[in-house]
Amino acid sequence: MRNFTSGRSSAPRPLLETTNPIQEDRYSSQRAILYVLLKSTIAIVLSLFAWEIIVRNTIEQSPGTTKHSILGRIYNPGDRIESGEGFSRTRMNSLGMRNDEILPKAQGEFRVLSIGDSFTSAEQVEDAKTYSARIGSTFKQQNSPVTVINGGRTGATPAYYLHLADFYKTQLQPDAVIVQINDSDFTEEGLDSTKEFYIRAQGNTFQAIHNQDFASDDRLSQLFQQKFPQLSFMLQISTLRVGGKNLQAMLKKQAKPTEAAPTKSQGNYDRLIEWTVVNLKAKYPNLVILHIPYVTFNNPNEPPNPAEAALIEIAEKHKVPIVAMRRDFVNYHQTFHQPTSGFNNSVPGTGHINEIGHELIAQRLVPLLEAMRKKTN
Repeated sequence: MRNFTSGRSSAPRPLLETTNPIQEDRYSSQRAILYVLLKSTIAIVLSLFAWEIIVRNTIEQSPGTTKHSILGRIYNPGDRIESGEGFSRTRMNSLGMRNDEILPKAQGEFRVLSIGDSFTSAEQVEDAKTYSARIGSTFKQQNSPVTVINGGRTGATPAYYLHLADFYKTQLQPDAVIVQINDSDFTEEGLDSTKEFYIRAQGNTFQAIHNQDFASDDRLSQLFQQKFPQLSFMLQISTLRVGGKNLQAMLKKQAKPTEAAPTKSQGNYDRLIEWTVVNLKAKYPNLVILHIPYVTFNNPNEPPNPAEAALIEIAEKHKVPIVAMRRDFVNYHQTFHQPTSGFNNSVPGTGHINEIGHELIAQRLVPLLEAMRKKTN
């Protein structure tokens, strides 16, 4: 008989570790997924970091905005680059304006305040080539004591200029004020209640409204600030800010495929224009209205739309000097075959006015302002 215990240890044999093949496959799959997610996250972060460097040096470097107690949302002081159209690098002051800090008014100084929207702030062109800067440099060459302040602000409308008139007069003490206007101020833009400043009809008159709860006018910023306020710091990332602007432009294009003003049967903007002109004249000294038209250079003889024609007629009725640039822009294009709007890195003939347009505006405004200066002395 075989002795099963002979020559063998009496200790129990150790159990071997056993694994479930299905469970092992699941753990392997989870590890693989986590590894892919980690690699993807690192790749995204590195890509955003790389794009941030590219965007800040080629498209936009913006420190974001801050809320001024009176002016509302303004740019923080700092450098800002804009190259969606053209290329420029500029510095904003403590009032969110494209100037050095504004000094107290000197004895004998004739001070001009130029206010308007992005056509006036003109971030598409260099500091010295905006119409405000060109006017100032022309007077400087003539040794005239004239200072021009560029108070342009992207997206501004007459509601902004009217609401802030007392602040501007007190803080800046202008002797003359140029108010730049385009047709959309009396159609969609000026009446848009989602903007920080807008005009609201009240019975037979109108009122300039300041939306105190305004946070931003682009959809991405609104999403962060309304839904994820704890992530609002991410709006300081230039890549996201550019993405928000592009999203806003796309949505606006889809909602409003054309910028044509409504016909008189579609809106009562004649009353709005008259109310605006009368109130601007009452609030600002030596008011000059500058109208920048939408010109279709492939159809230069296109007549002005009703809003443009009404503005010219109403300004003349109330004896407010108006500089309407349509004929100047069209004549220049027909003579030199160069459009006064658009840039080499965008589409010539469309968009914001370029260096040529700014120069033509300055040429029209200088004699008018010089006459006002002599009259006040």
